[in-house]
Amino acid sequence: MKKINKILMFLMMFVLLALSVSAQEYVDSYDINVGVYDSGDLNSFKFVDSDIFIFHEEVGTPAYDVSYTFDDVDNFKSLQISFQATGSGQTHTAEIQMFNFDTQLYQTFYEYVLEDEIETLNLVVVDSERFINDSGSVIVKTYHAPTGAGLHYLEIDRLVLLPEDEQPVEEVSFCPTTVTENLNSFLLLIIVLVVLGLGIIISNPIIGILGSVGFILYGLSIVGCFIGVGSIVMGVGVILLLYFGFLEK
Repeated sequence: MKKINKILMFLMMFVLLALSVSAQEYVDSYDINVGVYDSGDLNSFKFVDSDIFIFHEEVGTPAYDVSYTFDDVDNFKSLQISFQATGSGQTHTAEIQMFNFDTQLYQTFYEYVLEDEIETLNLVVVDSERFINDSGSVIVKTYHAPTGAGLHYLEIDRLVLLPEDEQPVEEVSFCPTTVTENLNSFLLLIIVLVVLGLGIIISNPIIGILGSVGFILYGLSIVGCFIGVGSIVMGVGVILLLYFGFLEK
């Protein structure tokens, strides 16, 4: 049984590594070059929830110019943003841009005016290496060139780089977009769990159940749900596997 535990433990570690490699990239810093900050922080960009990053226009030209930097990026295929532009009488066009390090210019990927409700966009980036500098940084910008009115707001609920050409998500809820956007990794997780769970449960039912539950929650944390809880429970499961796999007499 000890040999089985060791094999299954190494299989778990291999899959966790594979899932981590395919994870999405989050905003590491932001800079409000022009505009007025209202609320939110870096965590606001991670998930579609009630924690939203909000700022509003200045009365001047441009109305706002806000950049968002992703660090340590190796590659990506798309940019996903869930946002809403609010304010009465808003008619000017604003842009979602990304800095092209080959041309040294910002490239526009999407234009918007007024969004009555949160909209989720998936912007596929062809040849994304042009948008990653030598240090692994990617710079995204929301830019409003015309003169601002002061009472127009931009609310961003999610801003991430994704490793695949994902499809936009229509619905929003507690964990709406993240399971779908990492569906391949999640399916891989389920398949491995079938083999892993059965093997461990046969070897040791208690460890098998705890390890499997932890592994499931960790997988959900990779795709954006129950982050923290999943990592803790997964950690307990791995510790138990290590103990009974290597130290059990």
